Amino acid sequence: MTAADLHRAVQTNQRNILKQALYHGNKMKGTRQFWHARCGELLDMVNQLGVPTLFLTLSAADLHWEDLFRLLAPGEDVSTIMDARRQKLLCENPHIADTFFSERAKYFITKVYRQKYDLVDYWFRFEYQHRGSGGSPHIHAILWHRDAPDVSNLSQATPEHRQSVIDYFDRLVSTTNPGKDFLPAEVHPCRKKFSQVVDPVRDLGELLNRVQRHKCSNGYCKRIDKATGQPVCRFKFPFQEEPITRLFENEQGLWELVTARNDSLLNKYIEWVITLWRANMDATPILSMGFILRYIAKYTAKGEPRSQPCAELVKAVLEGSGEADTAKSVIQKLLMKTVSERDYSAQEVCHILTGQPLHMSSRKFVVVNLSKTRWVPLREGGAEADAEEAVDDPAQAAEGAAARADAEAEQDDGAGDVAEATYHAFVQEYQTRDRPEMNNMTLFQVAKTFSLNRRKWTRNRKEAIVRVFPRTKLTGNDDRDEAYYRVQVLLHTAWRIEEQAKGAGTWKQAFEAAGLIAERPAREGLAEAAAQIAAEEALFEETDQAEGDEEGPEEWMVLARMGANNQAEMVPIGRREMDLAYDWHASSQAYGDHAALREFVSRHRETTRLEPEQEAMVDEVVYTPEQQKLIDLVQTQIDSVAPGGAPRCPVFKRVLIQGKAGCGKSTVVKKCVTMARQRLGPRAAKLMAPTTAAATVLGMGCTTIHSLCKIFPRQPFKPLEGEALRKFQGEMENVHFIFIDEFSMIGCRLLGWLEKRLREAKPRCDEPFGGLFVYLIGDIRQLPPVGDTTLYSTAVSESADVQRGKLVYQSFERSIILTVSQRQADESFRDALDHLSVGTSDEADFARFSARFKMNVPAAERELFKDAMHVYTKRDEVAAHNLAKLVELDEPVALLLARHNNAKAKEGSADAAQGLEKEVRLSKGSRVMLRSNLWLAAGLVNGATGTVVDIIHEPNKAPPNDLPVAVMVRFDKYSGPTMADGSVPIATQLRGWDDSQGTHCTREQFPLCLAYAITVHKAQGLTVERAVVNVGQRDFQVGLIYVAMSRVKSWDGLLLDPEFSLNRMTDVRRSRGFCDRETGERHIYSLRIL
Repeated sequence: MTAADLHRAVQTNQRNILKQALYHGNKMKGTRQFWHARCGELLDMVNQLGVPTLFLTLSAADLHWEDLFRLLAPGEDVSTIMDARRQKLLCENPHIADTFFSERAKYFITKVYRQKYDLVDYWFRFEYQHRGSGGSPHIHAILWHRDAPDVSNLSQATPEHRQSVIDYFDRLVSTTNPGKDFLPAEVHPCRKKFSQVVDPVRDLGELLNRVQRHKCSNGYCKRIDKATGQPVCRFKFPFQEEPITRLFENEQGLWELVTARNDSLLNKYIEWVITLWRANMDATPILSMGFILRYIAKYTAKGEPRSQPCAELVKAVLEGSGEADTAKSVIQKLLMKTVSERDYSAQEVCHILTGQPLHMSSRKFVVVNLSKTRWVPLREGGAEADAEEAVDDPAQAAEGAAARADAEAEQDDGAGDVAEATYHAFVQEYQTRDRPEMNNMTLFQVAKTFSLNRRKWTRNRKEAIVRVFPRTKLTGNDDRDEAYYRVQVLLHTAWRIEEQAKGAGTWKQAFEAAGLIAERPAREGLAEAAAQIAAEEALFEETDQAEGDEEGPEEWMVLARMGANNQAEMVPIGRREMDLAYDWHASSQAYGDHAALREFVSRHRETTRLEPEQEAMVDEVVYTPEQQKLIDLVQTQIDSVAPGGAPRCPVFKRVLIQGKAGCGKSTVVKKCVTMARQRLGPRAAKLMAPTTAAATVLGMGCTTIHSLCKIFPRQPFKPLEGEALRKFQGEMENVHFIFIDEFSMIGCRLLGWLEKRLREAKPRCDEPFGGLFVYLIGDIRQLPPVGDTTLYSTAVSESADVQRGKLVYQSFERSIILTVSQRQADESFRDALDHLSVGTSDEADFARFSARFKMNVPAAERELFKDAMHVYTKRDEVAAHNLAKLVELDEPVALLLARHNNAKAKEGSADAAQGLEKEVRLSKGSRVMLRSNLWLAAGLVNGATGTVVDIIHEPNKAPPNDLPVAVMVRFDKYSGPTMADGSVPIATQLRGWDDSQGTHCTREQFPLCLAYAITVHKAQGLTVERAVVNVGQRDFQVGLIYVAMSRVKSWDGLLLDPEFSLNRMTDVRRSRGFCDRETGERHIYSLRIL
């Protein structure tokens, strides 16, 4: 069978062919098909045992557990090990860290918890984060308590029974905080052992305050309510405080327990568990079958984080295969792709490679396949099949293969006991059973009660969970329903010959004669649960879609990731003992009068005359023919407006400059700006860019579009009026040229607003852009705008602003294409980038890039990248890296909390506050970036970088309760006056904006942020000597991987971490917007000046 045959089979809906292949992938631990099968087992377990009692999640406090560090640093006093070294030890020893957690968790559930709460049954899985100390683990458990009250039908229950449910869970689960007002503990409470606790109440309060209180943040739990347009917490924090525990039925018909609460941000916990476990946890009561079905439905629908839908995987693999390829090679690629489609943390890899199980259960699972095609023996495993598939399906053998694959996968995972039997032995042995007690037992009873080992029956110590295939259900069609009745009769009656079990009539008649009753299995509620989830999710949209994470798992799972070593736990940096105990007043008077520090920059800006750097061009530069065309065009334009110049004649006024990374765009633009300023005056040409990084790189007084033209992100366009308009027109009076860099990041809305604003600058001219010469410069293959429509989009928009921007873009008359690369002198690197930009990379390209994987670069060379900039695709990765570098400094950290005028201002984003963050964490020696234009001529521009020298506080004031007087920063490129030690005092800035409801908001904060890492979006336009690049899992915006890779000039300047596959390099062709971009590129070429 060839790939072409397989492609045709898929197109004609012969889906069982791929089902067989994918189910064999159940052996591959951690893949979507592995977990899909495990969820099928869990569903059968719930169906057989009834509604569980509790969801329990236990996270790792691996940064704090002292017993772990006794293993990692034997012989040392672990209490003296600093956080930075703890982090390093964990990252260097993922196997030890994972094994410690695994053994600790298994023992706690199966021994300690089991004895305390009379645990009857359990099912739990290990899951790993993709950040933190090598990817910290946590477990999600589903537990059955022996003495738990029946919650299967609360709607019909008596008031007394419901009260018994309330009383039971009120004793078990709590949201009461006995230490709401406690100060932070001197020693992190996770570092204590239970035996070291002196005051249990204080210990519990300190523990809850450190690991159990929720903190909302964008990209973690916040999303936009479509009805109100406001961000809300997907976990509904903050909760209302409640005096008593109560039970109620919600709008979806699911019962919910509202526990007594005195802390609106506290996550649920079990007091006995958290005081012993010493880390973050969650405990959520299960009050109905619908509740557990929602969990399973979401898991089976989502698969693992960052996974593509299966249909897309199949399509991608088939499209990438040649017609002559064998079906076997295609299936191998498909299975490999399911392995490589997501990140695996270091600890997860160690867990899998050492053969440790990823899940555990108190029961073994056995498979009985009653397909007409062939008998499948009783074997342990978990096969998930289509619930609608009837036994008369012509591809019944697929389910047999699926069952066998799942059984093998279950054995490989090492969970439970394995029944040893040859392939056809079980049914044959059942039919010829000779043990007296089995004579009148049904197949289902035997499957639960006995195992077959070397043709001998042995009684199970505990009933097994029976998994029955095929999955049949009643349809209302008598012919198709015969399949259902057959399975039920063979399962639930005692028989030896199938024909005798059926009798002379139909299977339905045999079913009725046996007195069997049709019951709705739990799995039939999955579709309903999935529909409910989809309906609820449709009410919201995610925040930060361009750089945010995909939708997270269920609340009870996510909340418990607020543990002692993940992103949420990084919040206490700035509140640690070393931070709070530090004398922040030691240098209070070292820099003189505090009022003078606050006014230092503004005072010198008014009294010191500095002109923007002109960067005179070197005459000996040899320009390429394309660059010379631009120079000649600009000269013609200068002549047309210069006094005494050539007579005015029609000239092109709006021109596109297209060129790939490193082709000399900046060089020739600087030449053209110099020409205009020398002939027409120092203010004749203005340079703008959409980002601060791009503006800083270009130099020559370049600033951001938003700053120069008073256009602010995420705020509606407003015409300038009064003094603001007069000032803007004065600034633009002698301007003739506008050069706009990185045009790929400019959208239709922004371009339309920019054109409007420049018309205001030249009100007497009715031409586009007020008659100015306008150049859009950049590379269309780089990143598109965030939150705006691309200039080349073919989509129809009803927005007037977008339509205007499209018309403005269409008014550009000509283009100049720069093709000769000057940045990347290495021809192989240049060619590899070209292939990467259009998704045509091949094995040779991949070989070159893979040679730059961190694991393949010699240690001595890796050391050169120790202080290199790190480039990430997502903001949370940047934040995590910046905080990790801050911790490495091992200095006290000042947590600077912004001041706000109201609650809505406190919720506003940094973009809304024009770059001011809600929280800033700094220490002496930390690398920072300026987020505001304070003094353009001196180099204090948005994007300027430097190092913190000191943080100055008023006497008797300290962080985090008080903001400093000033942060002393030594900037890398600054030409103005400084203090004696070369530093510049940076004071707070006040920014105001109106939210979507018209509420005026203000924020006061230092315009600084950490600068060890940067997102790909903010890196566009930068050229650095070295960069460590993480290309992420996919191009969620077309051009992402290309921009990330092209920030350096050669192979030697590039270090790639983590590794990726060739598919990651070619997937750009399937990214959103790729086809539109190709059309846009052809349009630019059609305007080319020949």
